[in-house]
Amino acid sequence: MTTSKTYRVFSHITGLVLFELGFWAMVAGLYFLVHTAAPQFELHFPQAWPALLVAPAAMLLFARHYRWKQRRMSKAVDLALAETLWPSARPRRSVWKFILWRTGLAIMAMGMLAPKMGTRLKEVEAKGVDIMVALDVSRSMLTEDLGMSRLDLAKRTIERVVGKLDGDRAGLVVFAGDAYVQAPLTLDLAAVKLFLDAIGPEAMPVQGTAIGTAIEQCVASFDPESQASKVVLILTDGENHEDDALARADEAAAAGIKVHAAGMASEAGG
Repeated sequence: MTTSKTYRVFSHITGLVLFELGFWAMVAGLYFLVHTAAPQFELHFPQAWPALLVAPAAMLLFARHYRWKQRRMSKAVDLALAETLWPSARPRRSVWKFILWRTGLAIMAMGMLAPKMGTRLKEVEAKGVDIMVALDVSRSMLTEDLGMSRLDLAKRTIERVVGKLDGDRAGLVVFAGDAYVQAPLTLDLAAVKLFLDAIGPEAMPVQGTAIGTAIEQCVASFDPESQASKVVLILTDGENHEDDALARADEAAAAGIKVHAAGMASEAGG
């Protein structure tokens, strides 16, 4: 090849080498910049770093092939004439095609490292609240002296309480002359509301107001190993005639369980 042609080949190869060095310098700079600004940025598969060597290896192979091709063409035909007749033979075009292909290859290789950015999962202890609601479903709860039946008002009250819970558990006990668990403690608050909708006086064949038994059922529903605060909420319209509710409430308080009661009756209704 002539001196000018040799210089052109040399300049193209030198340009490729400088591009390779500049590309990886830019990638390294961006990595450290992002990692400094966002510490949660990380590589999920850093052990795949050898894949990054594919791009530099491809550049070396292309440079050798490019030099060999230019030498071979210069011996067979005048390069200036070949570039005029066949635009695809122009060396600059093949160099740019390679750069685009090699950049795509490098991006794929970096993708194998699985860079990701987001919040890190951290296990924390959340105590929360466990609340058992005891709902009176005796027939007297059907009395409409509060603008609606006492039972409907109680249900709405429970729905509001449950609706304000976030990450807490709730359960439901129904009672009249006896008591039983309608919904055990659960994080599925929608299920609690579903059980609540289906409740009526027919759920309890034995009439009465066994508040103490309801408290016992609520207390038994709590997990003694749980560190969550434990609360019993009683909604009723009647006085207790079946058992010693105050004694059951004192026992619950001694166990660290708070007991609250809400009356569902007007002064006129009794």
